[in-house]
Amino acid sequence: MREYVLLYVNGQRHEVAGVRAFQSLSDFLRYDLGLVGTKVVCAEGDCGSCSVLLGRPSGDRLDYVPVCSCIQFLFQLDCAHIITIEGLKYDDRLNPVQEAMVRCQGSQCGFCTPGIVVSLCAMFDGCMPASSDAKQALVGNLCRCTGYEPIIRAAAETDAKTMRPLNELYPPRELLDDLNQHENEPVLIRAGGKTFFKPHSLSQAAQFKVENPDCVIVSGGTDIGVQINKGIRQPKTVMAMSGLPMLH
Repeated sequence: MREYVLLYVNGQRHEVAGVRAFQSLSDFLRYDLGLVGTKVVCAEGDCGSCSVLLGRPSGDRLDYVPVCSCIQFLFQLDCAHIITIEGLKYDDRLNPVQEAMVRCQGSQCGFCTPGIVVSLCAMFDGCMPASSDAKQALVGNLCRCTGYEPIIRAAAETDAKTMRPLNELYPPRELLDDLNQHENEPVLIRAGGKTFFKPHSLSQAAQFKVENPDCVIVSGGTDIGVQINKGIRQPKTVMAMSGLPMLH
């Protein structure tokens, strides 16, 4: 039984134990790691300003999707790789999406910009998007300043051929070796009057639920994350479904 959450952030390995495992991903990034490019605006998963890329093993690669880090908690992210806006640069230079955002004046106040860049990079990952795909890719990103036109123009002016696939930017072999080695381990963390359990089998999940009938079961966490951030609920016992592929 493991007593810590294992995750990578921009290719760097982290073991998070104790009460730190119960914090939001955005707090962990900003306050623990100093990665303040990730902005928190609504804390409800509505505006997309805090978007990061969440990667999980899939065969011989990692599959990435943009998620709102304000309502993702570390106990949901065991054996995952997180890429933040800081991790999307190319050899200490702006990537093509960022360059296009500057050139097209796609940023004004700047709060939404990191999340928009993250979503657009996800759109370009390994594909040649159609002209209409940018609007779909940004459906979860709100901007109150630009009117979106310069942002859409920046997406249109980005040459997809110049974008590096995320699995090239972060070669997956070493990450996969480590994540796959630990993926099948159940995780139990007790700290600060709270308990977290990540089962690896349905029988483990059922037994924990029997022993802890009031536990909160978390999968996507889009409801409970908002409730925690707004002070409506403070669950003492949490069980995550991320280790149960038969329920995915």
